[in-house]
Amino acid sequence: MRGRRIALIAGALLVPAHAAGGPPFQAGKWEITMTIEKIEGLPGAPAGIPPTTDTRCLTKEQVMPLDPLPPNEDCRKPVVKSEGETVTWNVRCPDGTAQVTVTYRGNRFDGTTTIRTTGTGGATAMTARLAGKRMGACE
Repeated sequence: MRGRRIALIAGALLVPAHAAGGPPFQAGKWEITMTIEKIEGLPGAPAGIPPTTDTRCLTKEQVMPLDPLPPNEDCRKPVVKSEGETVTWNVRCPDGTAQVTVTYRGNRFDGTTTIRTTGTGGATAMTARLAGKRMGACE
């Protein structure tokens, strides 16, 4: 159940979002690697989960480097802030919060994502590191 809550909160956060002015990055095909650094409060969660790498097209309208998932209607619309090269997405749901912070540096970015949930089964938290590099134009 707690794993489902993490997925629902992540889904609400990972909708297309565009911060005013947007970050200084180049649209195109990006290779994105996510490394889960820790999972707390989830008994049986595997240790040493290998990094996952995916390739996707990012645009000025879709600067979030993670999959857009159907929004959870119980979650508030993500709050998006853009300051210089850094974009932060925050979302609050009835049973948790999520934050993604990404700093774009031309053809590369790095960032973190933190998801926290609460509920009858206890509190959980997941922290992951993101890294990306531009591979060229979108196909």
